[in-house]
Amino acid sequence: MPTLVCAYQAYEWHDTCLSHIIFKALIQRNCTKLGNQAMPEDSADNIALEAEAYFNRNKLDSGYQKLVDSYQFLERYIKNENSQFLEIGCGDGKNVYTFTSKSNCQYHGIDLSKSAINEAKKTFPKHSFSVAGADEIPYENACFDVIYLGFFLYLTPIERLTQIVQEVDRCLKDEGFVAITDFGCLFPHTKDYQHMPSLKLQKYNFEAMFCGFPQYTLIEKRTDSGKEQFSNHHQWITTSVLQKNKNGFPHYHSEGSITDPYNN
Repeated sequence: MPTLVCAYQAYEWHDTCLSHIIFKALIQRNCTKLGNQAMPEDSADNIALEAEAYFNRNKLDSGYQKLVDSYQFLERYIKNENSQFLEIGCGDGKNVYTFTSKSNCQYHGIDLSKSAINEAKKTFPKHSFSVAGADEIPYENACFDVIYLGFFLYLTPIERLTQIVQEVDRCLKDEGFVAITDFGCLFPHTKDYQHMPSLKLQKYNFEAMFCGFPQYTLIEKRTDSGKEQFSNHHQWITTSVLQKNKNGFPHYHSEGSITDPYNN
């Protein structure tokens, strides 16, 4: 499987920021079209319904392993059995083995699908599962070492993204990691969602939501696809990893020297 690995360099920061600017323009354009209209009251219900439908459609998904291959490398960010790991969009817990097989970490999962969570609780009774969304994470402040947003942001209404960033930041420990798997894209755009016309599928470099804050640094990004789709960017799956550091940017002393917060 071809893999593109991007180190965090200045040019990538520029591309990420540019993508963020374009996305903000799209938001403004959409808000102009909507005027003062509020988000439909049933939008949350629609997302919950699609979560249930997605679980039922993908129970026996033969392509699941290909998706796992795109983010299995994340296990190296999980230090040991004391690490607290949260997967948002965990489904029926298929990723439990992926993230616990080596570290035996403390795995937690949340998903909007009640059926998926019930299945996960039956299959993995030693782990914690809850019916919840990314915009209302049912955990205390600063309790996770790694938070994984697993392939659901593409259906999240734009209006909720800010709240999701706030919730993830609230629950993530200092020096913890945020990982995001979603559709890759060359430029931000939306399209009709074939499974539910009332929802829109949006493609965006979602790590840019965090890169806009100085306490987050993009440290790794991979784009995977099957050989037959490698030249088709519509089929790309991207996984990004960011690290949180409350100190933010390196500190400059009065004499001009610099302190590296990562002690490199």
